Amino acid sequence: DGDWFAAMAGELRKSLNDTRFGKRAMPHDAMKARNLLRHILTKEKLRDSLILVLGGRLYSTQQYLHADKAKKHLLLLAAIQRRFGRLPNVFMIHETSSAGVCYYDKRLQMIPTTVIAKRGGYDDCGLLVPNPYFGRGDVGTSWAATIAELQDAANAVKERIPRVFWRGAVDNHEPSPSGRYPCEREWGNYARLESLALTREHPDLFDSKCNTLCAPRDEAAHPCDDLPYDASMTAMIKNNMSRVRDDVMYGERDYANYKYVLNLPGKTDGSYSRNLNHLWAVGSAVLLWDGPVVEWLYPALKHGETHASVSRSSAKSVVDDLQANPMKYKRLVEGAQRVQRELVSPEGLDRYMRIVVQELRKAQ
Repeated sequence: DGDWFAAMAGELRKSLNDTRFGKRAMPHDAMKARNLLRHILTKEKLRDSLILVLGGRLYSTQQYLHADKAKKHLLLLAAIQRRFGRLPNVFMIHETSSAGVCYYDKRLQMIPTTVIAKRGGYDDCGLLVPNPYFGRGDVGTSWAATIAELQDAANAVKERIPRVFWRGAVDNHEPSPSGRYPCEREWGNYARLESLALTREHPDLFDSKCNTLCAPRDEAAHPCDDLPYDASMTAMIKNNMSRVRDDVMYGERDYANYKYVLNLPGKTDGSYSRNLNHLWAVGSAVLLWDGPVVEWLYPALKHGETHASVSRSSAKSVVDDLQANPMKYKRLVEGAQRVQRELVSPEGLDRYMRIVVQELRKAQ
């Protein structure tokens, strides 16, 4: 099995050794670290992305708090301290977008930045930290209560529906003023539409439908060469998504009724989806859609043990195999439960964030 936290810490160290980071941004010296912090405080863009942990208190600018995700990230850090004790003194530059980018300064060059996802994979810049939607930031109380509720729902299920379940939005993007469609941001919606096509073709195995929004890209008006619609996707749109549309709103505990729960990339940038946060606790096998995006816990995950990786072409054969091999299915369920217990529990989130702080302090 290996040590999951050792794997995640190793990825953090690899990210900190990124040669794109300027030497002045990683002083490894207390005096130089203070000078670095003074410089950051003089630069508005850097200052408004700064979180300073000092003596158990959290400091940021008012501008930083304007972003809801930024505010929830502060709540996450505060909840960790409230339940598990003070974090060591540290400062971090935090990027809230789902794409994940590092900040740049002419003097410092690229600066180590904490990010909630890397859309292009591990080689993207930044140090991965949890997204702020575990209990909407309150990982100590609200998230613990949510986990207990989901586990109660899982234990109450007598027999699970043998299908793959997903609900969410399929959207499109606004073209630029020049009329150019942002195909580079379309991958998440494309993956979601692919999963709906599986439902159209194999309704006995897949129950993946859009319920909050069903507005896919018009391929005739906005073609994306790398993301062509196949016959099933085209037919769904021609029929106004009627067979893959569901007006019912589901709660997180409803996912426990299904043998398989699917995580798909986000619709905004094709990056992370907060949906994954709660899937580990519902007692089902977790399926992750193949793609380049990675999150903080991904170094610990392994296909066939913690989850099953699926794509448009492989999903049916993967589910058929799990249906025919109860022990393989049982292994995935137990792997997901271990992820819940060791990684995405309040204790796991606390342990990981302390590793992040420890690695940042070494660089400062």
